[in-house]
Amino acid sequence: ANFRKPTPSWNFYDGLMHNAQILYLLAIHQPDGLTEDADTIIQKMVKYLENGNYNTLSSSYSIMALSSFSKTTKEPSLGKISIHQLFGKNQVKALTLPSGKYPVVAFSEKTDQLRFTVEEDRTAYYQVVQAGYDLELPKTSNVNSIEVSRTYTNLNGNTIQKAELGEEILVNLKFRSLNKKTFNDIAFLDLLPAGLEVSGTIDRENEGSWSPDYIDVREDRVVFYGTIHPEIDEIVYKVRAINKGTYISPPFYGESMYDQTIFGYSPSDTFTVE
Repeated sequence: ANFRKPTPSWNFYDGLMHNAQILYLLAIHQPDGLTEDADTIIQKMVKYLENGNYNTLSSSYSIMALSSFSKTTKEPSLGKISIHQLFGKNQVKALTLPSGKYPVVAFSEKTDQLRFTVEEDRTAYYQVVQAGYDLELPKTSNVNSIEVSRTYTNLNGNTIQKAELGEEILVNLKFRSLNKKTFNDIAFLDLLPAGLEVSGTIDRENEGSWSPDYIDVREDRVVFYGTIHPEIDEIVYKVRAINKGTYISPPFYGESMYDQTIFGYSPSDTFTVE
């Protein structure tokens, strides 16, 4: 079947969501006709997932589609699907897979390669999950369609990297889009150093040049949502120094809510409260 994707009129309708909706509808309403079309549709979806080109909205449609599709498939025959760990040139160790449509098994972090074998007439898919935290914070900025920066200033407008206990200072966030483009639905995340907290309220009409669509103030961070342009925009808000010490100032980060290829972040730094 040749399913045509219509030209979207809104920027977060993409091929992943389109194919997920088709797969879901076929699995629910025409499961007997899925045999020849399912692999084609799923392969298109997998390309988006492999490239990290997904978001919360398209992910939810994909989960719904794959869950419905799984109900139309049979459990693989025991022993017909196998995985082997390869170490170096000659060491091979088989992984014992549990039964079920979605067998889960852990493999060694020292594994050089994984070899998958399917001995029946079906297409099998795999997912590798890794959990943990970055060992080092970024020391340089990263620009990918968005450029961002952050400075701290005192109330006189002087750039600072330290403040007195109880002092109020200003956080100055600057950003712009690149390639002469305007981007909607951008989320900016500003994690605060542990020695600072937001002072007062943050209004959409602030001391900067940018008025966000929405502001989410939390205990340890502030999240801004809105549209950015090629011209440099700025948002300014006030924080107070509440604990003495030298703290990590995490990167200031901006990303499209629906396109993970659009993002940018500033380098991490330190801030001292005396």
